[in-house]
Parts: sequence; C-alpha cells; structure tokens
Amino acid sequence: MLLVAPRCDDKAKQVTAILADIGIESWNNDFMPIALRHKLLAFTHPEDAIFCFETDSKGSGNTTGQSNYASNYGGINGRHYRLDLPAFIC
Repeated sequence: MLLVAPRCDDKAKQVTAILADIGIESWNNDFMPIALRHKLLAFTHPEDAIFCFETDSKGSGNTTGQSNYASNYGGINGRHYRLDLPAFIC
C-alpha cells in the first residue's frame, strides 16, 4: 500500500494520473481513520507486482524492474515498481 498526501486537488489528480500510467491502482480509503480520509490517497500494486522504494541505481529510467536489494523481495518473480520517492512528492 502506498499512501500519498497531496498538497491540493490538482496535485492529487496529477499523482493519480502518473501512478495510473505505470499500472499502480487507486484504492479506497475506508480503512483509514475518518479524520485522514480527505488528506491521504491510497494506491496498491497489481497482483503480480511489488512496491520497492529505491532509486534507479542503474540509470535505466524505468519505473519497473527487479529490486536492487534481496530484502525488497529481490528474489520474487513479477513486476517490481522502483519508485524514486522524490519524483512522487506532491
């Protein structure tokens, strides 16, 4: 689960579109405390994928690929989303 706190509605739309373009899906926020539901967006990866929050150390420019670290499920098959967090800060 990826939680994002956008600064405004425009940023919320922007980050939702960016993530959707690479296959990351919006998720409902009914699991959050009521006070946070209007502040946070929730996203999830497709069933065959895993989030790995790390930079693209090989400079490929791709947002998906095998994790650089075994501790980030590097040995598991499927899509791995390498999200460079500064690129997604709203």
